[in-house]
Amino acid sequence: MENQNANQQPNLNGPNYLPSRAGVYDTIADDDRERGFGTPAHYTDATSRRAGVLQNIQVLMATQGQSATLATVAEMIQDLQASYGAQAPLEEVIQSLVGLHLQQAYLARRQRQQEAHR
Repeated sequence: MENQNANQQPNLNGPNYLPSRAGVYDTIADDDRERGFGTPAHYTDATSRRAGVLQNIQVLMATQGQSATLATVAEMIQDLQASYGAQAPLEEVIQSLVGLHLQQAYLARRQRQQEAHR
């Protein structure tokens, strides 16, 4: 019976399954390459992806001195949906926000330069 258990594949959906880093990388890297992503995902299921998203939001909000609550996240999402539409692809929203940030930085730099020359 011991040999039979040794030959069985692990239950990938089981609550105690923690995949090795190499195994996750190999499996996900192929999927990500097919979808066009350059690096493999670090999260292997919906729960860990949600936790990862919230952790990143928490870190970003903390750097701005904001409290990170689901209410502040929901408010931010609602503002983005009002500006870009609920069905807007994230990539387009991100590109638009990066462009806006660059434009604001350029204008601020230009204003500082003009003030320095006066």
